[in-house]
Amino acid sequence: FSARLSQALSHAADESEARWVLHRAVGQVSPDAPVELLLKDQAGRLQRALIGGTEQEGFGCPVVRGGVCPAIRSGQPRDSSSEDLGACRMLANRARSCHGLCVPVTINGSALGVLHTTRSSTPDDELRTRLQTIAEQAGIRLGLLSMMAASKQAASTDELTGLLNRRALT
Repeated sequence: FSARLSQALSHAADESEARWVLHRAVGQVSPDAPVELLLKDQAGRLQRALIGGTEQEGFGCPVVRGGVCPAIRSGQPRDSSSEDLGACRMLANRARSCHGLCVPVTINGSALGVLHTTRSSTPDDELRTRLQTIAEQAGIRLGLLSMMAASKQAASTDELTGLLNRRALT
């Protein structure tokens, strides 16, 4: 799975294509329950990048409305039940008892976002491993595409004014 995902993402020319590949991967890994990818925007706020798998009414992490994600903060996958004493506040506020798995999406130790799922039962080891693989591969590819776009932008604009430079005009 990891090799196939890596190869598919390597063919993605931009972030839109990478998200399409990730959406398909999430759908294959979790056909029976939703998985959400949240990515940081320019201001550092988490924004919903995609929801894959089976969409459900009311699904979605409320951390996008200004919360702080413990998985991103710790840099480690977070696996807990809404009944746990140390449950994520975003999970503990659910109306029904559920189990959540949040996996940070990082590149070189810097958080880009989080991949998460909420289910009625504990995710099995295979799902946990595959979601970690998706998060790892997403971090690598999305980070690379972001750096390439920033490099291209820097090469074609004046640093002080932000206007197109001579290189871009020719």
